Amino acid sequence: MPGGWCVRGTTRPGTTDDWIRLVRHVRAQLTDDGVANRDIIRRHLADRAIDLRLPTGRFPLAAGCVIGAEQSVRGRGTVLVGTGADQTALFRILGSGARLSDLTLELPMADTGLHDGDQGTAVTVGQYLYPAAPEWIDDVAVSRVRVHRAGRCAANSIAVMGAVRHVRLVDIDVTGGGTAIAVHWGAVGQSVAAIVGPSYHPHDLVVEGLTARDAFEGFYLSSIHDASVRDVTATNVEIGFRLLPGDNVDLFAEDDERPDVSSRIDIADCRVDWCGLYGVRVAGWGRSEVDHRVRRLDYHNVSVRNVRLHAEPALHPRHNGRRAGVVVEQATGVTFADVKVGGVADGVAEAVVNRTPVTIDELLAHAAS
Repeated sequence: MPGGWCVRGTTRPGTTDDWIRLVRHVRAQLTDDGVANRDIIRRHLADRAIDLRLPTGRFPLAAGCVIGAEQSVRGRGTVLVGTGADQTALFRILGSGARLSDLTLELPMADTGLHDGDQGTAVTVGQYLYPAAPEWIDDVAVSRVRVHRAGRCAANSIAVMGAVRHVRLVDIDVTGGGTAIAVHWGAVGQSVAAIVGPSYHPHDLVVEGLTARDAFEGFYLSSIHDASVRDVTATNVEIGFRLLPGDNVDLFAEDDERPDVSSRIDIADCRVDWCGLYGVRVAGWGRSEVDHRVRRLDYHNVSVRNVRLHAEPALHPRHNGRRAGVVVEQATGVTFADVKVGGVADGVAEAVVNRTPVTIDELLAHAAS
């Protein structure tokens, strides 16, 4: 079609309904000024349906680019060097049908707060806290994205939070930072201690192909449902991955979603070389910041399979004598299969279930009972 427009066909997530949309292709011209580059990208993204192509090369970029509905940002040999405050994301996706791909994102070290997991990131899909009930974000894909920081820090690299569903993260490569991929519930409230609800739980998530090195953690899933994570390689991380029910478990979930929280999750084909307290943690309890109560939530149809864990020397000597390959805390409904732990000669336990050291064989038998 003339004028740089094309017709893009797609299928609505969760249905067999097909529809088409007009998308305008634009090639951005970037400069050696990070703020100017952010403003250039923002101006292009003012168009509702746009496929923005970024140029080959290395460019500074100030944080704060927002990708909306039916918009895509793609690179081609593009390296963006992030600048700016810790309290925002380099790219934040806030619209359905959004795409981000083929980029290398280099970020500075960031000291975000304990409950600022959607800030200081390379990419955030959704958000953690909402002033009022949001619309759900559907059909998002982030693919072939590289994130690099000089070392470990508090900030996550890619965050998926709150009212988001049908999200695909494919071929993600992360060096340094906090958690490489953090998937977390969100809620209406002014702060984590002042949540009024409802809460929103990411679902229909696919992570396929994650490489994390020299980061704090490979990934975590907190109070989500209907998810698949596979083909993960995590090297020199303090923690391989965690499966968590969330601070408030399903307390603030809407009635139609409450039965689904922490259900139908499959984690498979993971290789983890870890140097922290544990390689994998699966917890069935959470402590609310709202009323400080501890609550449990059973898992349903959750599996962890084909996982290889290798204990590297402890990053922090104080952890010696307390390390374990797999830690399970008050968690039921999780099946472990084909899990192996190596590097245990230095006193690392294969597994700990409810504070009791067990062998991997005992863990597998316990999970199957």
